[in-house]
Amino acid sequence: MTGANHFEPFAPQKGASWSLYIERLNFHFEAHDVKDDAKKRGILLSVCGNSTYALIQSVIRPKLPNELSYEQITTAMKQYFNPEPSEIVERFRFYKRDQRPNESISDFVAELRRLSEHCNFGNGVDTVLRDRFVCGISDEELQRRLLAEQVATFDAAVKEALATETARLESIEIRTGQAISDIQQIRTKPHKRKPREKETGSGQETERPTGCHRCGGQHDARTCQM
Repeated sequence: MTGANHFEPFAPQKGASWSLYIERLNFHFEAHDVKDDAKKRGILLSVCGNSTYALIQSVIRPKLPNELSYEQITTAMKQYFNPEPSEIVERFRFYKRDQRPNESISDFVAELRRLSEHCNFGNGVDTVLRDRFVCGISDEELQRRLLAEQVATFDAAVKEALATETARLESIEIRTGQAISDIQQIRTKPHKRKPREKETGSGQETERPTGCHRCGGQHDARTCQM
């Protein structure tokens, strides 16, 4: 059983995560068949390191380490290192999130899911995600269609949006001869303003044609048919 007592100390100063540390320690206990709560507590307190042990004492005070269970100690430290985020702040961030310029549907969906994680929407999360997705999507034509169709679920709205995005990219690929992957790279690059140049003989300044950030063609995005 000596192997069960060998585990690296917790090092928050090096960016270590308490949750991951305890998760790995639990696997360590499983590998060494450590099931007794008092033994788990003893191993944690002996391997965590001097500074972490002192911090545990401070966090659980006025209780002493041997007065709490392994679960109580690890939970108290989790709350210390990872306090519960404010629900109203998390919801504020969620409701403010719109699709950004050149952001793909898939990336927008992934970000909405991430932002909803600590909003405590409960069983209504699908409806809230659907509403935020439709309200925040940048394609106004697609947005109007989704509103008119009254899509029932978040997945249904995402499915239609992905189909529309794919069809648009494939149409551009056919018209321009560019691969979809190249078009997506163009869309994700920051749009830079081209330098101005003077017309020959007129002395007037003109702008060079700028690349369309929607399809990559040499025209203004405002006149793009895609």
